[in-house]
Amino acid sequence: MDGVGRKPETVHSALGGSIDPGAPMHMLNVDAAPAASVLKNEAFLFARRHAFAIYPQRAIYTFIPKNACSTLRFSVAVANGFLDAEADVNWIHANNDVFVASQDALGTCDYAFVVLRCPFRRLASAYLDKIVGGERHLRNVLPGPERLVYRAFGRAALARRIQAMSFEDFLSRIAGQSRSEMDEHWRPQVDFLLFRRYDDYFALERFDRARARLGEKGLKVMDTRTRLGHDTSRLVHCEGDFAHVPAIEIKRRKDRGEVPEYRSLFSDRAIDMVREVYAEDIAFYRDRFGGDDLLF
Repeated sequence: MDGVGRKPETVHSALGGSIDPGAPMHMLNVDAAPAASVLKNEAFLFARRHAFAIYPQRAIYTFIPKNACSTLRFSVAVANGFLDAEADVNWIHANNDVFVASQDALGTCDYAFVVLRCPFRRLASAYLDKIVGGERHLRNVLPGPERLVYRAFGRAALARRIQAMSFEDFLSRIAGQSRSEMDEHWRPQVDFLLFRRYDDYFALERFDRARARLGEKGLKVMDTRTRLGHDTSRLVHCEGDFAHVPAIEIKRRKDRGEVPEYRSLFSDRAIDMVREVYAEDIAFYRDRFGGDDLLF
């Protein structure tokens, strides 16, 4: 299990509780204030929506977007008997709520795990996939009033505004958002942690360990990257200074089979913004896995 032997510091999340390495296993990470209704706690409900039940193993998987979540959601669907291994992977995108764990499943699970990722790499991946890729449902990177202004000139105008956004522009935008406003693809990872303590924390940067451990638990991990084409592993990775390059220019490179190295997207200012906005994510990752796999 990753992180064995380390004593991570307590990290507080948006749920109001704390991610405490000394807490009982599978204790829910919620605010225990007597006047607070858990069922009205939006942070708790957000984390709960990202907790999937794996029926045969009586297990809970907390999925965090951009952290191998398509691979693992598909693997969960197969394990739960809804799909076979050759089924259309896109089924998972239309059925995201099917395996959300009941309160009973959360309270009686035998095993819980989560996959974390270097926060710098996760943000670079989100930008290259969602902003450069131009997915419409992620246009909430713009505040509502500004979005309405661009929509008044048509969808094409809104698309052009997104396509003009550099990586540093993107970070500046999300740095000004509250956590509840953030899209799940760049919301801090600690906000997804429904339990104060999981049985296993895996690093995406060491995913072979997760594959082996989950195999021991009876969950076969089926890699969906080639079938979905979301990752950049098949592309030529270019060095340079891409922090201020518009998304449309990077898209043209992607269309030619090239993509910037993650490191090349970060200016000093971009690094500082991530360190400030995602300080809890960075601290939690470092405490669990050390700093060797952090990009900065």
